[in-house]
Amino acid sequence: MNDKRKKAINTLKRMMEYPGRFSILVLGDNGVGKTHWISQNIQVLKGGSSKDFLITVDSALAEDSKEFWAGVFEKANNKYLIVEEVEKLSQKSQDIIFNILSTENGKFGLDEKDFEVVVVFTSCYPIEKLRNDRRYLSSKFYDRIS
Repeated sequence: MNDKRKKAINTLKRMMEYPGRFSILVLGDNGVGKTHWISQNIQVLKGGSSKDFLITVDSALAEDSKEFWAGVFEKANNKYLIVEEVEKLSQKSQDIIFNILSTENGKFGLDEKDFEVVVVFTSCYPIEKLRNDRRYLSSKFYDRIS
């Protein structure tokens, strides 16, 4: 494993171990193993199968309703949530997730802020494209997740 990859994996591990009340944005080309390394870090941190601690949503297949996202966060309570290919989220889904990620007492949710979730977003796009090209992420959503 080259030094650049090793450094990235160690940074990811630190962020996942001590995320605070922030989401994590993991960037990398298609096929480099973003979800794999997230899963591996969860296994190390939790000492068991990542299946017990991980919920994954493919943004391209996500519904853009409050009910869908409320259900996702409820399932992910006390777990890790990976939202893959964040740039494919609809504007409506971005607005809903933005509201869910607005914390109260350090917890997430729509109406009731009941959920403790570590949220990890992934993208194969460079940070400049996500930050500057409004076709992908709204400014407020980008600011919330980065």
